[in-house]
Amino acid sequence: MQFFGWLVEWLDEDLNGALLLDAGCWNAPFGVYLRASGTNVGYVGVDLSHQALRYARGVDRGLQVLRADLVGQTLPFAAESFDGVVLTRTYEHLPRGAEPEAIRALVKLLKPGGWLLVTTELNSILNPLDPAWPFGHRHYSPGDLVSVFQGAGLEIEATRINGGVWHCLQVIAFYVAKYIFRRRLYRPAWLRALTIREYEAAPRWLGSHLCFKCRRPAG
Repeated sequence: MQFFGWLVEWLDEDLNGALLLDAGCWNAPFGVYLRASGTNVGYVGVDLSHQALRYARGVDRGLQVLRADLVGQTLPFAAESFDGVVLTRTYEHLPRGAEPEAIRALVKLLKPGGWLLVTTELNSILNPLDPAWPFGHRHYSPGDLVSVFQGAGLEIEATRINGGVWHCLQVIAFYVAKYIFRRRLYRPAWLRALTIREYEAAPRWLGSHLCFKCRRPAG
């Protein structure tokens, strides 16, 4: 959950009374974090996975989550209905080549002046440390996203490259724990501290994550 705490701090938006769409929410860890932290924000999560959404409802029955596809269909929301849209760790899972379509659809849901927050995998020398990279898990250069966001009419307000070697090693440990030992990953305090430290900015060549904050123009 430390990641979401950092993300809210970096976003630097007043969430009090805001309506937020978590696009590709998986099992809604961001929603769980927001509700547990007492943030007064209207949260709506959408994902394709029935299993993930069922798990989210089991964790917190107050979560508003529903099944929807970000590509190829009209999302079940009125235009200009959200103050903010979050797309965390989802962009790289969109169908290849469909990223611009998905972003344009999400922008239509933003109120004028609303913000879009995107985090995804950074194309860097650390790619080989991503266990899913050899199987097509996509990593992006900053320019790849700039062209998509600007093409959707968004203004880019902030970017951050972060992550690093310790984050990658933690992901490897997660895969080993989940798929080999069939158990939850135990993170010792020293590993948590090292990964939290990597939330701060990292050099372009040694980062593993890419974060963008964009704004739909108010006029």
